[in-house]
Amino acid sequence: PGIVVLVLLMFLSMGTSFAATSITREGGNFFHTKIIPVTYRKQVTVKFLMYLIVSIPSVIISALVLAFAGFLSYFNAMMIALAVCMIVTGSIASSILLDIKKPQFMFLDGKEITTTNSNVNASITLGFIIAVLMGIGSIVVSMFVSVPAIYIVLFGFGLPYMAIEVFRLFFRLEKRYRSIEA
Repeated sequence: PGIVVLVLLMFLSMGTSFAATSITREGGNFFHTKIIPVTYRKQVTVKFLMYLIVSIPSVIISALVLAFAGFLSYFNAMMIALAVCMIVTGSIASSILLDIKKPQFMFLDGKEITTTNSNVNASITLGFIIAVLMGIGSIVVSMFVSVPAIYIVLFGFGLPYMAIEVFRLFFRLEKRYRSIEA
């Protein structure tokens, strides 16, 4: 189970890292997001939910495939999926917030991104650190205590991480978004 956690989180840190360009990708059209009659909170919420719509099913499908193949019990697969979904939700919120705080509008002709975004690199790095810590923590705990004890590690980190990062994303969002200049 610990190796499953490690691999799922590493895989998903790559996928959720694109959330770190959710504002930057607007590019030359960013000003539209400021003048349309939709609140900044709603715009960011939609972006946040789009990443969740992709990430959450991929976690659940991966866990079910592992259970169906006999690598995990269905109970362990669903518990791991739930914990990983919490961590992924926190990572998406953290990545979007990173892009709101430091958008990097580097475009050619106002259309295409021309350089690698350092926000993506920071998001991937944070995701890998979390994956390694949670994966190794789960492996160690399951070796010395028991497999169900890994849920203490996973939920003990995942639930507060998710709550804190989602709160941080939406707290003062209107003010942060308003201060972005393209």
